[in-house]
This record gives sequence, C-alpha cells and structure tokens, in this order.
Amino acid sequence: MALGALSPEELAKLRPILQETLKRFEGVTEYSRAVGDLCASWSWLDRVLDQIFEPILDCPTEQVACIRNENTEARCNMLSRLLHTINIPADWHSWVDGLLQRTRGELAKRRNRIVHDAWVLDAQTIKRIDKRAMLRKPGAREAKKLQFDVEYPETAEGVEQLIQYTFTVTAALRYANWAISQWRSEGQFPPLDQRWLPASRQTAQAQYLRSDPEDPLQQLFPVWPEGQD
Repeated sequence: MALGALSPEELAKLRPILQETLKRFEGVTEYSRAVGDLCASWSWLDRVLDQIFEPILDCPTEQVACIRNENTEARCNMLSRLLHTINIPADWHSWVDGLLQRTRGELAKRRNRIVHDAWVLDAQTIKRIDKRAMLRKPGAREAKKLQFDVEYPETAEGVEQLIQYTFTVTAALRYANWAISQWRSEGQFPPLDQRWLPASRQTAQAQYLRSDPEDPLQQLFPVWPEGQD
C-alpha cells in the first residue's frame, strides 16, 4: 500500500508503529556495524600471526604461505611450539606465549561466536543464538543434558570492547614480530619494554599507542587505563 493513498487519520495511526519499528532497527544497525568492524580488526590480527612465522622460521613469505593454517587456534599452537625452537629470552618467551594464549582463548572463542552464531532482535534487545549441540550439567549433582540453540544477550558495546581487546593484542604481536626480526638480523633480542607487559593479560585494553621522542627507533608503546599498568 502506498503511503500517499492513506488518509491523514490512517497515517496518524500508522506513525507510532513505524516509529517503533525504526527504533528497533537502530539497534540492529549499530550491532551490524560493530560486527563488521570486528571482522576488519580481526583481519589485522590474522595478518600479524602469519607474519611472525617468517622471523621465527627464518624463511621467506612464500614458504610461510605454503604451510600456514587458516585456523587461528592451530596457528597459535604452532607458534607456541616454535618458540621452543629458537634462542628467545625467558621474559620474551613468557610474554609472547601469553599473547598467543590470549589470542586463541579469550579473543578467538568470543570472536567466532559473534561472527558465526545466529542473532535475532527481540523487543529492545539483541540475542545471539549458539546452535552448537553440547552436553552440559545444569547443576553440580545433575546428569548431563543436551543443550543447543542457547540464547545469549548481546550488545554493540560488547562487540566494540572485543575490538579494543583485539587492537591491543594485534599491536603487541607486531612489537613481538619486530623484536624477533631484530634478533634474526642483529643476533640478539632488544630489551622487552615493560610497558607492553599488560597486553598478555586477559581483558587488558590499551587506550592508545604513542611514541617516545627519546627512542631513536620510535617504537610505539601502549598507554593503559589507570589500574591496568
């Protein structure tokens, strides 16, 4: 039905319905935009994971392209094992491995659910539906029961927070990639900048990156919210 064919009285009745419908779609638009931004930020993290293989294995890009795995968890596991094959200082080893653990655990698991789960708009909320069939115990002493299509509340703000976590870890992995490359070219690791240490901790979120004017290499370092450094 064309709106032009409606009478003023009919339009007056229809207006609040249209306003409520558009209001509900505003939440969908914000969520959809956040999911798109998450996919973009994840592609940067995905890229730096590939790049770290080169200095660790001391091989060219084309050889890494032949062996890399699309699965994030599998690549993180490979990199964790490869760290044991190079002469990496203990503090660097612990920190880089912590970044890999955070990537495959905290970040990848939540990102996969946001990207691959279904989601529906219900009144004023958005719900994510995890379709995976799993056996879970409803209570400590209860028998396992099959669960699937489990609904979880979701918000654009929650997705945007994950984007910030992803940005933090991506920047830290780039710093690690630079350090391992320095070792390959100069024979030794640079000192680990202690300002980067919080990046390997779960839910750590840098506010922004900055450079130190007194640093001849102009390496960026993170600025943390109060209480996270």
